[in-house]
Amino acid sequence: MVGMSFYWLFYSLAWLAAGAYFLWQTKRRSLPAALAVDAVLLSVPLSLVFAHLLSALFDGPVSNLGEFFFTRRGWSGGYLSFGGLLGSTIAFLLAAWFHRVGFALTADLAAPAIFLASFLCRIGCFLHGCCFGDTIANPRVVQISAAIVPQGTAPRHPTPLYEAALSLAAFAIVHRLPRRFRGQAGSGFTALNCLVGYFIIRFVVEFFRVGGSATASVGGLTTAQVISALGAALCCVWIVRRLRCRRAAPAITMG
Repeated sequence: MVGMSFYWLFYSLAWLAAGAYFLWQTKRRSLPAALAVDAVLLSVPLSLVFAHLLSALFDGPVSNLGEFFFTRRGWSGGYLSFGGLLGSTIAFLLAAWFHRVGFALTADLAAPAIFLASFLCRIGCFLHGCCFGDTIANPRVVQISAAIVPQGTAPRHPTPLYEAALSLAAFAIVHRLPRRFRGQAGSGFTALNCLVGYFIIRFVVEFFRVGGSATASVGGLTTAQVISALGAALCCVWIVRRLRCRRAAPAITMG
């Protein structure tokens, strides 16, 4: 029960932190504060719904769909982070459309918050004892995690902490990237780079995880790794296409 309380506490902090970051970015660009407020308010229900829905599709068969979707007990667990990302993206798209702000600009300003939210969410996962890793030979590394995980006392990789640390590092790196890699706000490059980084982190961490989306495998990869690989590939293709379009654009000369 305490673990579940920490779980929702840190998930709430993740939404608040991401919203505060986006609000700060909108103020820097003299955009309406209501854009950030509406985006965050929309992202809360949409991210929960899509995270729960994708969990039912990818995390394994659900014995009772009615209980999973229509009871308090069913909503107490079963969330896939990719669904949360999808739901939040739709929320920001709707907010950008409503306030007549370009979606690429909205995405670029909000995208680094992905790592901030991931950092806090994974701390919540660790304290709750979910998304745990496979067994490990060195018990000192995961002594605390092994005490929290309900599936026995065998030492395990603290994979939520791995992802939390990588996400925090990625958040710092994004802000130190040279302008030529991030592009101008509104070009979409910051958002695409952040998505690639997120997918890479998830792909790497999945090698140490067990359970949930780490159980089913396709070609030796887990379900989450397949989604991550496809997502990163699509983003990279989009980045290359945008770079080619920008280089092919005719230069404007004054005469």
